[in-house]
Amino acid sequence: MDENLKIQRFEVPPSASNFEFLIESRDVPAVLVGGVMDWRSLSEWISYNGGLGNLQAFKSVLDKYLGVNLNGPNPGS
Repeated sequence: MDENLKIQRFEVPPSASNFEFLIESRDVPAVLVGGVMDWRSLSEWISYNGGLGNLQAFKSVLDKYLGVNLNGPNPGS
């Protein structure tokens, strides 16, 4: 890894063209502060807003309908 590589931090998300020029084209890491704060899913999934219940319900759906066990392998079942 390049020792001179610095993670860029953006307090205000850049425009799409600036993102492409400053971050994506150079393949460098970046932190976009507050980049998802207005996403509806954030308010539905965060734990202090009842999100734990939503996650548990989602887990139940995966377990029941898709046969996915998020608790890890379950030999013998």
